Amino acid sequence: GNVGCVDAGPLATRPTVENRRGGTRPATNIYGPMEAGFTSENHECLGNVVVPAGMDTRLAEAMLHAIDGCEDREILDFCGGHATPYHYHEKMSCLYEDDATTGHSTRIGTALDGHGLYGKHVDGGVEPDDLDACGGRVGVTPDSGGEPVYYYTLTDAPPFTMGCFGDASTYPVTVDQCRSLYDACQDEPVVIETVHGSGPFTLECPCWDSRGSNVEGHGTPCFLASEGNCTGALSTSAAMRGGAGRVVGRAMVGCLAAAAVLFV
Repeated sequence: GNVGCVDAGPLATRPTVENRRGGTRPATNIYGPMEAGFTSENHECLGNVVVPAGMDTRLAEAMLHAIDGCEDREILDFCGGHATPYHYHEKMSCLYEDDATTGHSTRIGTALDGHGLYGKHVDGGVEPDDLDACGGRVGVTPDSGGEPVYYYTLTDAPPFTMGCFGDASTYPVTVDQCRSLYDACQDEPVVIETVHGSGPFTLECPCWDSRGSNVEGHGTPCFLASEGNCTGALSTSAAMRGGAGRVVGRAMVGCLAAAAVLFV
């Protein structure tokens, strides 16, 4: 569901997108990493196969590519969005640029917790190495007046935007803390198969570790690893720790409604 909204400046560069019938849709919504699932009603090449809800968009597309006839299907457009109501999941490369002086990416939008979402680069034009499990960090941004603030940056790997809502007072939110926020993260994982291989994945759990897994005690998942080492084995699950962070929004809250909540 909706986790944030595109700010006015970036929105002016792409306020709407065209639909198949020639009309337009507002391009204001920013969603979390999870997809609602696909059937043959979305992609006729699926036949009787169902791509389940609760997978991140990258994995859902990789699973789609494992189906005969679906190998070339893309679920997102060039800027990382799709569907009606139109919403972004990833990339958003058409909505930001890197600051000419610092190399830091400009601001794209505002999360429902009020913190900013920026492009994928920090000072020096590099990708950050200090993001917490929510996808946030503390640092100076092009519009923070030289003061360090907590904010989110886009990433190529899930959660892409944010996996939970963090804050400077709780930074860094750990993976265990993130997973403790979601009942779904305690569920048994399902086995996902793609063209690369298979492995376990916990549906509706938006908390990934440094190995790219959202399953406790699991190594790099084989369903995405086209090279290098990966594992399909599970170890004994460790107890989750509670604490920092907050659940990201799951309801389909439109950005106009969200703005009314945030800014009254």
